[in-house]
Amino acid sequence: MPTQIRMYGPESFSGIVVGDAGFGRPEPQRLADAQDRRFGELSQENLSQADGDVLFYSAYGDQAAQSQATVTGGPLWKNLPVVKDGKAHGVDDETWMLGIGVTAAGKILDDLEKFATP
Repeated sequence: MPTQIRMYGPESFSGIVVGDAGFGRPEPQRLADAQDRRFGELSQENLSQADGDVLFYSAYGDQAAQSQATVTGGPLWKNLPVVKDGKAHGVDDETWMLGIGVTAAGKILDDLEKFATP
């Protein structure tokens, strides 16, 4: 989003697809104490909560893409182990965050196969 960083959780559409595909999540990403487990907001200072074996990110619209470039160009992003390992992947926001249904799920699975297969 243009003014916020969201970490999509286990009850978002993409989170459900990723979970059903057998991917686990680190504790902070489970949003266990959140009332809404679809997403949580992050600040740049707590980007480390998004770290994992693989990370997928996207931006919604031109303003968000500019904000994303600021975040991904900064030292807090660049120092995430997943980023250093080359396992952070930009994905299509329309599919991962806005898409629902069989077509979007299939495209998410395609991305998982492409980017997260050992």
